[in-house]
Amino acid sequence: IGCDIGISSVFALSDFRISHDEKTGSKTYNLSKIYNKICKAKINSKHCKKLKTHAINYSNQVLNLISLSNIKELHIEDLKGLRFGKKCRPFLRCWRYPLIIQKINSLCENNGIKLVRIDKNYTSQRCSLCGWVQKKNREKKRFNCLKCTYTCDADINAAKNISILNENDTIQG
Repeated sequence: IGCDIGISSVFALSDFRISHDEKTGSKTYNLSKIYNKICKAKINSKHCKKLKTHAINYSNQVLNLISLSNIKELHIEDLKGLRFGKKCRPFLRCWRYPLIIQKINSLCENNGIKLVRIDKNYTSQRCSLCGWVQKKNREKKRFNCLKCTYTCDADINAAKNISILNENDTIQG
């Protein structure tokens, strides 16, 4: 099964499961709201540190709700090479993806699931149905293949690509 680690949603799985906003009392939380608050907070302030802790706790809570029964192998993007320079949106610099990957790794170890890291290149732009790669295929949260007209949630499409790809696959387009 493929798992796309996201910014607005914590994860999307290739079997069409996706993390949604969590309601706690009267408040509704989602990852992008939390990260937006972190970006606006003064760096290294108590408030910023509290928000970072909240982001980690929220991600862990959401990941703990994934049912991993009947999964033998989980594919995730290898995001180690991501670099966020000065031209990058501040929002992305706040993204705590290493902690999300660490939690997924821990869940896989505890449930006897093999974790496979897949090259991240083009997983969001490649059509999971026909294999066509084009940057314009993805527009925010929607994926619309310009070749075969396949349409779905962009994160689900990326997760499907991650589930079928391995290091030896070539992507054409």
